[in-house]
Amino acid sequence: MRIKKKNVVDRPSSRSWAKRALNYSALAAAGLLVEPATAGVITSGPGFTPIHVAPGQTKVVDFGSGLGAIFQFAEVSAYSSGFSAVLQRGPAAACPGGTCQQFVFPGSNNNPARLGNNYAINAARAWYGNVGASTTNDIAGISAGFWNADPGTKVQGFLGVRFTSISLSTGYHYGYFDISYDNQPSYANGTMTISGWAYDDQSGAPITTPDSVPEPATMLPMGLGLLALGAAGIRAKRSRQNATA
Repeated sequence: MRIKKKNVVDRPSSRSWAKRALNYSALAAAGLLVEPATAGVITSGPGFTPIHVAPGQTKVVDFGSGLGAIFQFAEVSAYSSGFSAVLQRGPAAACPGGTCQQFVFPGSNNNPARLGNNYAINAARAWYGNVGASTTNDIAGISAGFWNADPGTKVQGFLGVRFTSISLSTGYHYGYFDISYDNQPSYANGTMTISGWAYDDQSGAPITTPDSVPEPATMLPMGLGLLALGAAGIRAKRSRQNATA
């Protein structure tokens, strides 16, 4: 915003303000109000189609850029009464020098920890590895997991990972997956959803899970509400001006 002489701020007209608010609301509705990625950070992007993994299914997550599917997610039959949602090594996984794919865990078991917003993922965390192709690394399900909850309760969180790749610089690369589990009809038979991912293409560089932001569905009413408040303020100002004229 331009500053005029005498430190008077150039205030936009009510028409231009309304136009800007409408534009922001439209962008929010389209899911385009996203913070640009930090240099070196590769993300799934706003056009990523969520990956749903139902009981009995296995889905790979392709990082693109020649990396391929380093990780995959599966819901495997653990016991006769249910399934386990697990993290597995993907078909493009490589282990140069014996270092492979690992994940952040609480330090007391072999299950991935559920991380929150603004969580720094770096070498100082407790790492479990290497990720295998078995059923042992439970995200949720009959065998336990930090995404388990009461029936019908959707649980969201980030799964922190690090991996090596012959397509990137030598050493670990840090990243995360945005995962939810619906616990529907119960934690033993729910559906897992991968809503996005990110990693840093610079070896050894830490990465932080994103801030919490309003969903587009809530941002649009918010923008329209601001428009209504602005219009009401303009009408009140005009009424006061007319009363004193």
